[in-house]
Amino acid sequence: MMYVGTSLGRCLRSILMDEVSEDDILLIITRTMTPNLEEFIVVVKQYYDEGNYTSYNPTDYDLSLKTWEEVEALAKRLYTTGKIHQPRNFASLGSQFIHPGLSSDIWVEVSPKSRNTTPAVKQAYEQYKILDALTK
Repeated sequence: MMYVGTSLGRCLRSILMDEVSEDDILLIITRTMTPNLEEFIVVVKQYYDEGNYTSYNPTDYDLSLKTWEEVEALAKRLYTTGKIHQPRNFASLGSQFIHPGLSSDIWVEVSPKSRNTTPAVKQAYEQYKILDALTK
């Protein structure tokens, strides 16, 4: 399964807690607005040192469960492999940096297109899509 993250601090914490594998992350969409790796790491360090006290749940952003070196290395890998997306660097979107219906989720599962040609699998996948649409 691949995931799209919706919060830098909460996603970093989730990865550090082994809730989601770094290898399963497609990208993390973040409200940060940093033009380069150095400034991005400053933001991550601030989360590490201070958390996010503007949040209703500041402990969701506590990255100190691992050493700074581990957190920094993770943040650098995500940034340099293109897994950090900062929409505010490209457009003035205000607080709507992601689909409003997804903003409360930390991770959104990406459902790949089924390429399995087995008739039973094709039928099950089509039924899943119908059920999913009907329950929205």
